[in-house]
Amino acid sequence: MVNKKLATKIIAALMVSGTLFSTASYVSAKSANGAGKTGTFQGTKANNKTKDSSTSFKAQLDKLVTAGTITADEETKILDFQKQKSAERKAEMEKVKGMTADQRKAYFEANPKQKTDLFAELVSANIITQAQADAIKAALPQKEAKHNENKSKQGFKAQLDKLVTAGTITADEETKIIDFEKQKATERKAEMEKVKGMTADQRKAYFAANPKQKTDLFAELVSANIITQTQADAIKAALPQKEAKHNENESKQGLKAQLDKLVTAGTITADEETKIIDFEKQKATERKAEMEKVKGMTADQRKAYFAANPKQKTDLFTELVNANIITQAQADAIKATLPQKSHK
Repeated sequence: MVNKKLATKIIAALMVSGTLFSTASYVSAKSANGAGKTGTFQGTKANNKTKDSSTSFKAQLDKLVTAGTITADEETKILDFQKQKSAERKAEMEKVKGMTADQRKAYFEANPKQKTDLFAELVSANIITQAQADAIKAALPQKEAKHNENKSKQGFKAQLDKLVTAGTITADEETKIIDFEKQKATERKAEMEKVKGMTADQRKAYFAANPKQKTDLFAELVSANIITQTQADAIKAALPQKEAKHNENESKQGLKAQLDKLVTAGTITADEETKIIDFEKQKATERKAEMEKVKGMTADQRKAYFAANPKQKTDLFTELVNANIITQAQADAIKATLPQKSHK
């Protein structure tokens, strides 16, 4: 009987976690209070909450389409992405339902809760820009927007705290990373305010003139000489793998897409593009090997290692020129096509 109640609570909690809005805590509390009621009633209640949330979210997106903040096509992609995530959570729920109490306990211990942010994932998947993500957040009930924002910040800070304890980064570097992220958030907020003050036509023109650009916080931190590439890789490795993979794929796809354009334009050859990508892969492999080496060290060994190997600014394009893969003129042409923030 106890196992049955536990199973009901876990399943209800999983279903509720699929909703976008912070009403999840309310539903969970209700489920706990009504443990004596049937699992069917709880499941129906959670499903109704999910439907209400989805309807409300779509209504907000409809307004943003009308305002010209996002296009109808982007709205469809956002909703499809959310449905995909919901389907993944439902599949996990079904998997958990078939487990015994002990199996569930072992499963959740091996797969601890990871804080996720739908908007960050949408930006990483290059479905919307950060400015559009901020505009959508602003259109949602403030409680929910604040909930998502705080959730993301707390998760990132917690991972950095662990890396300070491990000696991978210093407390001073953690402060600089957080300050840098805050600065970027402030810049995005300023852009969002600018967009909010525009008419629908002005917004359409603005987003047409400022197309989506893939950004990578870690690449920017390395470029700003706040952390080394090895430390950036260590931070990525400490983050939930889904998020780390998003950032890694995002960076690779962005570079490849720009190189494809340069091949078409005749700035570089297809052979040179292959060599550039192979060279970047080689550097990534070297950094990964160094990261694995660092991971196997004690906290004191890491501190000593980073003290003996201070930050050095690296520039992929300079290395490509030095390796005689491309000319300086070609390096400059590639840099000019990339988002300005990523190589300043």
